[in-house]
Amino acid sequence: MAVLLQALFLLLITNFIAFTTATTFYAELVPSNPLTTPFNNPNFVPSPSEKPQIEVNVDIRKGLQPDPAAMLYLAKFSMGTPPVEVLAAMDTGSNLFWVQCFPCHPCFPQVGTYYIPSNSSTFNQTDQLPYTIVYGGKSYSKGNLAQELLTFDAEDYVSKLSNVIFGCGNDNNFYDGNGVLGLGPGNFSLASQLGNQAKFSYCFNNATDPTQVGNLVLGDSVQIDGSTIPMSDDSTHHYYITLEGISVGQQRLEILPATFERKQNSGGGGTVIDTGSTFTYLAIYAYHKLREKLESLLSKRSLQTAEFSGYDMCYGGTVSRDMTGFPTIKFHFKNNAELEAQYWTFFRQVNEEIFCLTMAPTSDTGITIIGNLIQQGYNVGYDLVNKVISFKYVDCSPISEIK
Repeated sequence: MAVLLQALFLLLITNFIAFTTATTFYAELVPSNPLTTPFNNPNFVPSPSEKPQIEVNVDIRKGLQPDPAAMLYLAKFSMGTPPVEVLAAMDTGSNLFWVQCFPCHPCFPQVGTYYIPSNSSTFNQTDQLPYTIVYGGKSYSKGNLAQELLTFDAEDYVSKLSNVIFGCGNDNNFYDGNGVLGLGPGNFSLASQLGNQAKFSYCFNNATDPTQVGNLVLGDSVQIDGSTIPMSDDSTHHYYITLEGISVGQQRLEILPATFERKQNSGGGGTVIDTGSTFTYLAIYAYHKLREKLESLLSKRSLQTAEFSGYDMCYGGTVSRDMTGFPTIKFHFKNNAELEAQYWTFFRQVNEEIFCLTMAPTSDTGITIIGNLIQQGYNVGYDLVNKVISFKYVDCSPISEIK
């Protein structure tokens, strides 16, 4: 399969004009509607076609407890000539960038103007190279690969990236935005298409505050600073990093580092950072240790346990009133790198009277997934050339302040 993918990628490069030399590209990030259908468990399958089928990912989230109120971060930019605004769900757990193309059957409801390839003078498709991508929650997209011009216009800073390979979806079922912006480590991801400037960073602000906007930066001006971790695997599907332990407050939990290691024989285990997962998923032994500690701390706050569908651990009360001053959860990575999560990133208010933990155990896969909620408040940088990932706790600056 790897040889087929490389051959198809070379075919695209041969048939289409060369990539534009990238500079820096900025996009605003806005949280999607948290009450929409879950987006998780991507699973790529071949479509019924006699032509070569593009398969760009493998499923690591299949079988995991879905987040009943999934939330993604949508990147805002434009594509085509004349430009049409796109809101694409940013996903580091998949490689393909695709949008809904009109005409489509069926089409999913979307806000804003449909992207119509025939109306764009920069749309380029010389070969029919079909793709199919299927997500959990019955979401999917089917179509053909093509190339198009992207325009990033954020706070009057305009930059253009031409000849971007993307999936033009004509048969789709999705629930928010216009499609998915795959930023994984594979050849077809938008990040990889930047070549020797394959770097990007994002910053997620507090998703419960509609006035706050995050940012996505791609290209040569991306800052890789703070705690730096080497990518621990040569996977072309996901970003693996080495997690060594977890602390709650000042107490390191008794979890052997081997709990988080990749199982080379079975291909399971390991730790992945993934913006397409809302929840953070822990290897089941680690999850039980964490839950025990959280239950012990919460019992001292005289809070009553509660139940809410889709969540494993809930309490009566409000996050803003009852959880102020609650200890942080600290993830310890290789090279002494740390991600320290504040209480408002791992507890969610699910209604006026109940809040729940936004973490869950994995099933028999043993994998750990660092989801997007736990990353709020951090600037996370990815350098695909030097194969490192960085974390830095910051106040997510407006794009005008980081240019």
